[in-house]
Amino acid sequence: MLSRRHLRIKVMQALYGLHQEENRATEKAEKELLRSVERTFDDYFLVFLLFIEMADFGRMQSEDAADLVSTKRLNTMKLGTRFYENRFVQRLIKSELLADAAKTRKLSWSSDRDFVERLFNAVRRTKEYIHFAELKESTWEDDRECCIQLLKKVIFNEEMFEHTMEEKSLYWGDDKDLVTSMVIKTFKGFDEEKFDESFQPLFKNEHDDTKMIFLK
Repeated sequence: MLSRRHLRIKVMQALYGLHQEENRATEKAEKELLRSVERTFDDYFLVFLLFIEMADFGRMQSEDAADLVSTKRLNTMKLGTRFYENRFVQRLIKSELLADAAKTRKLSWSSDRDFVERLFNAVRRTKEYIHFAELKESTWEDDRECCIQLLKKVIFNEEMFEHTMEEKSLYWGDDKDLVTSMVIKTFKGFDEEKFDESFQPLFKNEHDDTKMIFLK
């Protein structure tokens, strides 16, 4: 959820833009403010959708490795399918709220397949991912912690991730600290039984604190 401090910053940015306009177009400034708030949540959802895209790529990569020989084949398949089978990732894949957000907001990584491939290949070479992939059995907490560590230590520190997000969002430079904090907080708070209720709301509804509000 957007903090009051972050909203104040966005309001001040909109007012500054309004002051720069000769005709002081209030309606234009208001639209820009709402657009920047919306974009913050677009970036928030894009991170979750990125996990789904990486998982799908890993699954397809494993299927393509079926014709390779012996040890190399087994290792490639294990590294790919282990991420796809992650309980936490599976809940993201099956999340109705996330699917609705992607559809409503027209969010997709379909035009960034090369980036998804390069990022997943970078992720699966890290010690955090290899440790997870080598676990004979894992709990929900193990699966979630794996995703949190990949976010904090790998994905958010990858230059290619930063560059791609800057290309996809004009507001990423201003919002990245808030978005990364929101995403990690959401990851840590995900409830296996009430998964969709764990996503951060854009604003809190006075009568229903769990309702996600999508501005049109």
